[in-house]
Amino acid sequence: MKVSLTYQQAIDATKVLLVLNKQKLPIRTSLAIARLSNLIDAELKTFTNARNALFGAYTISAQHVAEEGKDLTQFVTGVQGKNPEETRQKKIENLKAFNQKFNALLRSKMPEWDLEPIRLPPTVEDIQPKLLFPLAEIIEILPSADNAVVEA
Repeated sequence: MKVSLTYQQAIDATKVLLVLNKQKLPIRTSLAIARLSNLIDAELKTFTNARNALFGAYTISAQHVAEEGKDLTQFVTGVQGKNPEETRQKKIENLKAFNQKFNALLRSKMPEWDLEPIRLPPTVEDIQPKLLFPLAEIIEILPSADNAVVEA
């Protein structure tokens, strides 16, 4: 099956793959998960380089903030003006331009891959269906007769 994810989908998929990697699954399924993980990790290096270039071009720094039990990323710009009002206006314009470029990067398609579907048993412990959504086009649910789990 041919698959092309956006960078945002790939970032979301890494969370799913981390959970799936911890499961006792059939060997073929585990290999499909490992292969996809490796492909995504390699492509996310390209994304990270492009993101860091944007940070540099717009003098942006990312700060992690814990708020209401969530880990959030806050973008701060180092742009300065001649007075406080000009600085404020320049920061707003700079952040708007950065956000447009960054969101375009997140929506960019990664190269197309020829992948084997990830075939999951109908019941997998500790996985909620909404967690699987980023990989919905790649995941197939096996009929219950095909649920042979191999212990490592």
